[in-house]
Amino acid sequence: MFTKQGGTIKKILLLIILICLFGCTSNVANFEADLSRAIEKEKNIKSFYPDNNKAYYSYYVDPSVGKIYSDQTGNIFLYQNTRFIMNLNVTDIINQKYYNSENANAIQLHENLKMFSLNGEYTDYNNNTYPYQCDVFNLNDAYYLRFTSKYVTFYAQGNYTSIINVAPKMLQISKSIGVDEDKVITHFSSKETIEYKKETIKLFEVIVPINGKIQDILDNKDTISGTTGDDYKNPTPTTLPDGVSDDYQTDDYKTD
Repeated sequence: MFTKQGGTIKKILLLIILICLFGCTSNVANFEADLSRAIEKEKNIKSFYPDNNKAYYSYYVDPSVGKIYSDQTGNIFLYQNTRFIMNLNVTDIINQKYYNSENANAIQLHENLKMFSLNGEYTDYNNNTYPYQCDVFNLNDAYYLRFTSKYVTFYAQGNYTSIINVAPKMLQISKSIGVDEDKVITHFSSKETIEYKKETIKLFEVIVPINGKIQDILDNKDTISGTTGDDYKNPTPTTLPDGVSDDYQTDDYKTD
């Protein structure tokens, strides 16, 4: 009788595990489908011409998107209470010019944390067609979105709904990007490219949740001094670069 009961318990446990696995797979599939629909909808909307000019590039940003930080190559935006980062792909631009290679994003995330990827093409305001890749990662119940387009890479951290809402805005901006590639290549020496990478990682710290550590989501090769070891302090969601206000509706944010 004991053996029978033991066998029954094992079957029940196995059934519970299978149900959990099926539920997780179903949730990922739904997430991927919902995100894909949101991106496809934006792809079919006409591109805007850039009206924000920076040192190396220009872009359009919808009035519903707030800008809370800006420097020469990076921005932190706010859309429906979700912060997202936009960084100029300096390393990609240089690599394509001299080495004919791409996908050298300033920072890399742990690939084993990736839930799924979406790939496609978009048409910009000049009627040029470029590829994009949208990657979703999961760490400690937080979702991370990396959206890579021709000239910029976006990063965001949020829940199911906020990720789906912010991804189309990333594509909308991507469709409006205009870059002075010659100026980028002329300005960024090897040393300056390294400094650019460090600044990119500092911006990424802003979206790391309070209970997370930046090295948990970043690939090991992308950690920098001050973000690992006993001296590391958990960044909070409200930590911004020095002198930057969280009130994006004012004009006191840093600009280049």
